[in-house]
Amino acid sequence: MNIYHAVIDHVNPPKRLADAVRVKSTLLKETGSLSIYKIPLEENKINITGCKYFHYGKEAKRPKSNRTIMVLGATGAGKSTLINGMINYILGVEWGDSFRFQIVDDGEAKSQAESQTSDVTVYRIHHREGFAMDCSLTIVDTPGFGDTRGIDRDREIIEQLRNLFSAPNGVRDIDAVCFVAQASLARLTHSQRYVFDSVLAIFGKDVAENIRILVTFA
Repeated sequence: MNIYHAVIDHVNPPKRLADAVRVKSTLLKETGSLSIYKIPLEENKINITGCKYFHYGKEAKRPKSNRTIMVLGATGAGKSTLINGMINYILGVEWGDSFRFQIVDDGEAKSQAESQTSDVTVYRIHHREGFAMDCSLTIVDTPGFGDTRGIDRDREIIEQLRNLFSAPNGVRDIDAVCFVAQASLARLTHSQRYVFDSVLAIFGKDVAENIRILVTFA
């Protein structure tokens, strides 16, 4: 944390949630005119094969309701950028702000041929005053499908999801399944169709009404 900011924020506490979160976050890098901060996450040990669980903030004594969304997408579709965008919106970051938050590594320095993570990662963002929504949010972030490791890797990811949603200490409910797709791709690839069908097999046809396609220009 910048010492100057720390002193100023102690004398004049931030009024916006986004500013308060920035004070507690770690500066990762400067990109043009934007400062990129990583919000402080704590890991919950869940002992589910192929899965990790992190949370931000603390659950209130009278907790708000929670919404859970799962984000799926091919490697390089822009899934990480989309999730980071969701977090910035929830925390009240405005377009004109000189900073952004990040919870998912954008993998700029890594190969785009393979997914940047091998784990299904759960992010639980506990509601607090100043949120842009009146509930807590749980994001289930999946590894990228369709990378150079082929269909066998896609099958592994589906099995990881099955583990997460069947374990007693895993994720029990899901409110929406978001498929991230590049605008330049007019049709579902073989890998995307396999994932789509597999998700329906895990959650049943009822989840079909809550599937959303999110188009990016990645």
